[in-house]
Amino acid sequence: MGRVSPGRARVHRLIHGLSDRFYAWSPLGQESKRLPDFWVVEEKTLRCLHLLVSDASEDLARGPGLFEAAEAWVSPSETEALRVQAVQASLGAGSGPGAVLFPDVPADLVDRTLGGWARGGREVCRPAGFGDWIEAQLGDPLDPDRLREIRALFCPETVVNPSQVIRRDPTTPDIPHFLTWKQEEILKTDLDPLAEGRQAAGDFGLLVVQGVAGSGKSLILLHRALLLAQWFPHSRILVLTCNKPLQVELQRRFQELSGGKGYVEFLTFHGFCLKRWPGDARPKILSSSQRRVLLDEALARLQRPLLLRSHLEEELGWIFDHGFATEEAYAQTPRRGRGFRMDGELRSKMWQASVEFREHCEKEKVADWSLLPWLFRQGLEGKELGLYETILVDEAQFFAPIWFEAIRQYLTERGHLFLSADPTQGFLRKGNSWKSLGFSVYGKSRHLERSHRSTRSIMELAWKVWKARADPTEADILVPQMEGMPEGPRPVWYRFPDRRSEHSWVEDQISSFLEGGGLPRQVLVLHNDWSGAKDLHDRLAERIGAPRVAEARDGSKPGVVRVCPLHSATGLESAVVFVVGSHGIFEREGSPDLDAEGRLQARDEATRKFYMALTRAGWRLVVTSVGSLPPEIVQCFDG
Repeated sequence: MGRVSPGRARVHRLIHGLSDRFYAWSPLGQESKRLPDFWVVEEKTLRCLHLLVSDASEDLARGPGLFEAAEAWVSPSETEALRVQAVQASLGAGSGPGAVLFPDVPADLVDRTLGGWARGGREVCRPAGFGDWIEAQLGDPLDPDRLREIRALFCPETVVNPSQVIRRDPTTPDIPHFLTWKQEEILKTDLDPLAEGRQAAGDFGLLVVQGVAGSGKSLILLHRALLLAQWFPHSRILVLTCNKPLQVELQRRFQELSGGKGYVEFLTFHGFCLKRWPGDARPKILSSSQRRVLLDEALARLQRPLLLRSHLEEELGWIFDHGFATEEAYAQTPRRGRGFRMDGELRSKMWQASVEFREHCEKEKVADWSLLPWLFRQGLEGKELGLYETILVDEAQFFAPIWFEAIRQYLTERGHLFLSADPTQGFLRKGNSWKSLGFSVYGKSRHLERSHRSTRSIMELAWKVWKARADPTEADILVPQMEGMPEGPRPVWYRFPDRRSEHSWVEDQISSFLEGGGLPRQVLVLHNDWSGAKDLHDRLAERIGAPRVAEARDGSKPGVVRVCPLHSATGLESAVVFVVGSHGIFEREGSPDLDAEGRLQARDEATRKFYMALTRAGWRLVVTSVGSLPPEIVQCFDG
C-alpha cells in the first residue's frame, strides 16, 4: 500500500507472473525493515523463499571513481547484509531460506551470498528466467505450525479472532485460524485508494463478493473495514446492513477484532436514513395500527374483492423500492415474481394508491418503513452531504434499487463501494440483478463457493432442499463445494402435535445443553414468527435466567443465548441452531387466494428462507415443526 520503489514494483510484477501453485505475500507496513519484502510459498509442498529487494543502482554498486573520496563509501552488499541480519533476527530459526534481489545491478557486482542468503542480479529479474530461479532457491518444506507462526508475523491482518470461529469441533485441536488464501486475496483486492495504489490495482470504485452461506463474506468485510480504518484513520467508513440483529453482531465482532483501534460506523440502512435525514423534518414511523388503517382504506378504493391487504402492501413496497418517478415508468417495468396478476386498469389504480399513500404520509410527516427510503432519497436533492470514502454493504442481495441510489450519493468521487451478497438467500428482492441496480460488475466480482462455517452434513442438507424446490433456471446461484468439509452431527427434525409442546421441548434441550457445559453464546434460536420468538425468549429467561438470554437485536448482552424471528436472522450464525416453528415457513404455499404465479413465488420465498435458516448453524442443527413439513423436505432429512 502506498508508494514503492521501481525495483520493488518490478519484482512484484515478476512474482505476480509466477505459476498458480505459488502464493506470495508482501507486508502492508513497508516502513518496517524487520520483515522481507516478499514471502513466496509453494502451495502443496510448503517450500518457501523470503525475498529482499535492493534499490541499489549499477553506478552505486561499482563504487566511487578514481578521483572521488572513498572513505565514507558503503557497498550495496554491506547495506543489504545488515538488512538480512535484521530480518533473520525477526523471523527466527527454521523460517526457510532467503535471497536478495538487485533488479538494477549486474550479478558480478554483488557478493555471491549475503549473510547466508543467496543473491540475484538483474539477469534473473526477467520474466523468462525468474520462475526457474525461484524454484532453485526454495528450501525444505516448512512445518505447518512454523508456517502459521510466520504467517501471523508476516500478515497479522489475516489472523481470525478465536471468538469469531463459529464451528466448535471438540475432536480437533485448538489451532490458530487465518483467512483462507482466497479470502485474503479478496480482502486486499483494490485496497489502496491513493493515486499510486490505483495505478497498480486498477478501478477502486466497486468490488462485489458473492458467496455461499458461511463462506466468509462478512469476515472479509470486517477485516477490510479494519484495514482501511487503520491505514486511513481520517477517512469516513460506513458499514450498512439490512436488519438490526446483523448490525449488532457485526459491530460486536468488529470491536473484538479491532481491540477498540479504528473507528467504523455501523448502521442498518433505515437507521442510516433516520440518522442522516436531510433537514429537520424527519418523519415519524407509522404504528402498525395506523399503517393497517391506511392500507385498508386504499384497498376499499381499489374495489377488487379478491385483492388482499398483503397484495397491496407488497405492491406499494415494490413501487417505493424502485423509486418510480411516473406511472409510465411503473407500467413499463416487468413484474416478474410479484405473486399475483394485474390488468392494466388495476395497475393504474395501484399507482394512484401509491401516490395517495405517499401524499398522506408527507402531509402528516409520517412514513412506514417501505416509504422511508423513497422520502430520504427525494430529500437528498440539492443538499450538501457528509460523504464517506468507503461504504461496505453486508447481505446486499436484500437492498432495493432506491437504497443503492441513496448510497451512491454519499460516496466521495473516488469512493469505494464493497458489496457482500449470497444470491441463494435473496428471497426479499427476487427479480433484481446487479445490472438492473445500475452496477457493471464485470471484472469486479469475486466468488466464494466453499462454506467455512458449517459441516458437510449441514451444507448437504441445505443444498438438497434447494435442489428439490428451487427454480433450476436460476443463473446466479453458486453451487457449494462439499469436498474437504468437516463431518459433524447429522441435522435432525422433530415433529410436535402443538406449539406448546414444541416450545417446551426446545426449552428443555437448551437448558440441558447449558447444564452439560455448553456456552450460552453457542446457541441461536430462530422462530418463524415474532410471537413465537417472544414466547421462547420469555420461557428461556424464566428457565435459565434473564441475564443469559436476549433478543438478537440487543447488543447490550454479549455472550448469551440469542433468540430471533426468522425474517431478521440473515447474516447471523452460531455453533448450535434451533429452527423452531418451521411449518409456518411453508404455509403460504397452500393459500387458496394465490394463483399459479403466486404459488410459485411463495414456494421460492419459502425455499430461500428455509435455506437461510439451515445454513446459520456451524456444528449442530435442530429443526422443529408443529405437524409435518412438505414431503420433499422430509425426504431430505430421511435421506
